[in-house]
Amino acid sequence: MEADELRITLPNGVTLHLSDAGDPSGFLLAEIPAGEGVFELRPGAANLMLINAARE
Repeated sequence: MEADELRITLPNGVTLHLSDAGDPSGFLLAEIPAGEGVFELRPGAANLMLINAARE
C-alpha cells in the first residue's frame, strides 16, 4: 500500500500523524495535535525505535 501520509488513532485516543518531511534524505515527520499528548521514544534492537503518543 502506498501513502503520502498516515493518521493513526492509538488505543488511548491520541492521534498520531506521520507524513513526508519534504527532505530528500527520507525523513519522516511525526506530529500529535497540540494539547493532545507527548511523544515517548524508546530505542529497540538494531534499527528499531518504539514510538508512543501518551496523554499529558
